[in-house]
This record gives sequence, structure tokens and C-alpha cells, in this order.
Amino acid sequence: MKSFLKVEGIVKLDARCDLAFSQALRIARSTDYHTALQDLRVPADVHLHHDCPKANLHCYQTTLTVAAMRILLVEDDDRIARPLVEDLRHQSHVVDVARDGVEGWEWVQTVTYELILLDLMLPRLDGISLCKQLRAAGISALILMLTARDTTTDKVIGLDAGADDYLVKPFELEELAARIRALARRSVETKLPILTYEALQLDPSLHSVTYGGNALVLTPKEYEILECFLKHPTQVLTRSFLLDRLWSFDQSSGEETIKTHLTNLRRKLKTAGAPDVIETVYGVGYRLRVEC
Repeated sequence: MKSFLKVEGIVKLDARCDLAFSQALRIARSTDYHTALQDLRVPADVHLHHDCPKANLHCYQTTLTVAAMRILLVEDDDRIARPLVEDLRHQSHVVDVARDGVEGWEWVQTVTYELILLDLMLPRLDGISLCKQLRAAGISALILMLTARDTTTDKVIGLDAGADDYLVKPFELEELAARIRALARRSVETKLPILTYEALQLDPSLHSVTYGGNALVLTPKEYEILECFLKHPTQVLTRSFLLDRLWSFDQSSGEETIKTHLTNLRRKLKTAGAPDVIETVYGVGYRLRVEC
């Protein structure tokens, strides 16, 4: 899953900026600018300048798309896992970590992942066996094998076991990010169905949200929350359900975080002309408004 974000603000983008799927920042008003940058987790060495006038035609006026996938990293070496997790979260991904194959299998029983980064040599259950087990169980997540073995035979074994790609250690973080982008593009080549609720539409292939044909300006988390509701149109979603789906288990997010994002999402929906789309079921959670 990749979240779509139109960042509103007057900015100039440093030429070195190569955020995942980025093309630049769309220009509009400055009110949501700083909040949007926090959600993007812009790298420290990317310089964004909020100093050019709205009338300046030299400012960039394009759209920035941010990758946001639920990822499981199955890696027993903490020296490798720690920088990978830090970098992936820096790119707005939600990442969980399993230290061996059995723990990895337990994770996929409780969480739905878009991508699994799978080490080949693992304790208790090796990567090839886990990969075969995942595919036999009908797990459709993208699987990227990470291994120090670089022979053709090893690559063939991994791909035949069900992996979508194969990356040889050691590798640069930039190469891993490029492989993930390529896998994400490949996974959406088949157009996904548009999710609708009255005049509200969410297009997973374009990662856009519109109401009555007008685009909504959403942060990545707001997009993901709305997508959850549209994918479960008749279900009451508890705060714990949303936390489990949209945040890593070791990230310090609580129910107040959900309330804040929902408040902002409701405000933006109301501004777009779609009031009361999400209603509160007191003592339980939230759901799409039920028609009388």
C-alpha cells in the first residue's frame, strides 16, 4: 500500500531530494505545510525553503507521492536489522521485526503485510522453508529475499520457493529502497478497484482521494485510516484495530493519536462537503455512517 499526499505550502525543493516516488511538492496555501513535513519525515540533508512568494512561477507545482507499506523484516542479525528498520521508517513505512523464521510465521498470522523482507539463514526455520510455508498458506505479500549467497543456484531456489526478488548482502540502503519501489510498482500494474462511499472515492492505484470529483489533501496516516474504513464498510473499527493495522507494535502510539488523526480527517471531509462520513459508536469504536 502506498499513501498519496499532496503537500500544501510554498516551497523550493533541493535538487538532491530523492524521496520514494517523489517528483516535488505541490504549491497552495501554507497552513498544513509543517504538519505535512512531519508526516513525511523529510531527511535532514534535504533542504526545504519556505521563502518564495505565491506568485513566483519558478516554484515547483507538482505532486509528491510517498510510499507507505506495512513491512515485516525477518532478520536475526541486529547489526543489519537496526539500520534497515530506521531507514524504512524514515521512508514512512510501518515495520515489524521477527528474529527467526518461527517468529516471522507467527507475525503473519496476526498482521497483514504488503512486503516481507526475508533473510535466508535464520534460526529455527530457514528463509526458504518459511517462504514456501507462506505461499502454501496463500500469503500474497511481496517477498524480497536478503542473503549473502550470490550463486545462480541459490537465487533460483529462492525464486522458485515463491520470492518476488532476491538481494545479495552486503547492499546499500538506496538499492533496497529502489527494489522496494520496483516491487510496489509491479504489484499495482493490475488496476485495483476504486473504493467508494456515496460521492467519496479512494483510488488505491493512484493513491488519491476525491469527493464529488474534487481532490482531498490528506496526510499518509489520514489516507490509511480512511482506506481502512472503506475496506470494512459495515464493520465497527476499534481504536486498537486501527493501531494494530497502521502502526508498528514497538512505536509509541496510543488512542489519543487515533483521535487526533480522526478529528483532522473528519474536518477535511467536512470541508470537502462530506460531513459525518465517519460516526462514533460510543464505547466501541468508529464506522462509516449507516444510512437510515
